[in-house]
Amino acid sequence: MIIINNFHNTEVLVDRSKPLNRNAIRRIKQALCGHADCTCSDSLGGRGKQPAGYDDLLAHAESQLMFTRQPKPPFQLV
Repeated sequence: MIIINNFHNTEVLVDRSKPLNRNAIRRIKQALCGHADCTCSDSLGGRGKQPAGYDDLLAHAESQLMFTRQPKPPFQLV
């Protein structure tokens, strides 16, 4: 599946037969939008018209991110 980001004019080929874990999601998003503070895309880095099946892939990616993110400890004054 080829995912595109039409803001940065980038695309990436995703092999659907390989597992989609947090590292794979990070690499895909980095390839589509390498700017850490950019808000041009969704959780997977896609923007614009995507191929059939992208919504399911995005939902799976978001569920992976939801369960693997660790909350930051609260800021404490010393």
